[in-house]
Amino acid sequence: MFKALRLHDNEVVAIKKMKQKYSNWEDCLQLREVKSLRKLHHPNLIRLLEVLRIDEELYLVFDFLELNLYQVYNNAKEKGRQFTENEIK
Repeated sequence: MFKALRLHDNEVVAIKKMKQKYSNWEDCLQLREVKSLRKLHHPNLIRLLEVLRIDEELYLVFDFLELNLYQVYNNAKEKGRQFTENEIK
């Protein structure tokens, strides 16, 4: 993952570069990850903003978060804090 700035709106985003090469746009859109992320809209899920194919390389652009769920959990654990049932839900 990379942290970047979208120039047209100055929004900080996260960019995931896919390892595989893609020779056409249809192959990109048929990926399960891309199909799922384009359909899912929920306040507790990170939002897929854009899908880009540049020179046979695929990039997924997401909202940027400072920490991932694993890091949040570890930070709480280090402080001796446990999540409540409502927080987990």
